[in-house]
Amino acid sequence: MGTFKANSESGMCFPVGCAPDMEQISKLSASYGRMFTEEEYEVARNVCISRWYECKGVLFGYENVVGEYIEVTVGDKTARLRIIGVMDVSAMMGGMDNEAMMEQMSQMTNTMGNMCYVIAPAPVVANLMGSSGRYNMVYLSAKDENQLDAAGNAAKNILQARHNNFDREAYTVTNMATYIELLDKVINVFTTFIAAVSAISLVVGGIGVMNIMYVSVSERTREIGIRKALGARTRTILFQFLTESVILCLIGGIIGMILGISGAGVVSYIMDIPMSVKFSTILISVGFSSAIGIFFGIYPARKAAKMPPIEALRRD
Repeated sequence: MGTFKANSESGMCFPVGCAPDMEQISKLSASYGRMFTEEEYEVARNVCISRWYECKGVLFGYENVVGEYIEVTVGDKTARLRIIGVMDVSAMMGGMDNEAMMEQMSQMTNTMGNMCYVIAPAPVVANLMGSSGRYNMVYLSAKDENQLDAAGNAAKNILQARHNNFDREAYTVTNMATYIELLDKVINVFTTFIAAVSAISLVVGGIGVMNIMYVSVSERTREIGIRKALGARTRTILFQFLTESVILCLIGGIIGMILGISGAGVVSYIMDIPMSVKFSTILISVGFSSAIGIFFGIYPARKAAKMPPIEALRRD
């Protein structure tokens, strides 16, 4: 870590050294300008890549700063680096949108002062930091996802052979796909748990709807008898009470949906993470509510529809 000076601004700087193939390995791209070349890397040319939101929010006040200079100081060494590219940082920071990135950068600036990252050829950063050119981490990309472990182990064997480290575990291979698989398993378990809880809640809610409709049928026996005596068909009575059951479930589903979206919005605001509500999810929720109303409402509706009119008119 060091300090920087650029366009009358100054603050903390984090120089990051990398090779020219960083763009290909990490799938990052330069929004403006370009990545440094193999020749610039070999001769340790004082060039660097900056990040767009720092260029706009901290350093220069605008994004396309290709050709500008930034002075980076680490200890007693200073390098004047020419910016040859501006990185598309959204891919690097998990897809966070520009507005959220600028807001986060502004908050960090208010609390810790100006900060910036510069990505420069590894030899340039090594010279700045007085390092002997040692690397703490190496990123590898395999041609096929099925060859991830093989590529990592091959790289480890090459390093052990070149540095004669077969007798000790000096290097560690980390397959990022392993973390993705682990995360997928955790998400699947959590999803299964939520689905089980939701299923129990639906059954309990459905039984409640069935009881409410059963009470409604019992209290409206005389009304049913009068309608059937006047010529109402069995399917008409059945459709009437099924409709009431579906409407009752839809109202409950809409209330639950509003509460769920509101709760997600509060959590999203507190944790500062984006919230997304899919239209398909709303349709599925409405469909489930309707299905519950039909399934649990059909028994009391059939009871009302099959009721003999004479027996119904006898009841108070």
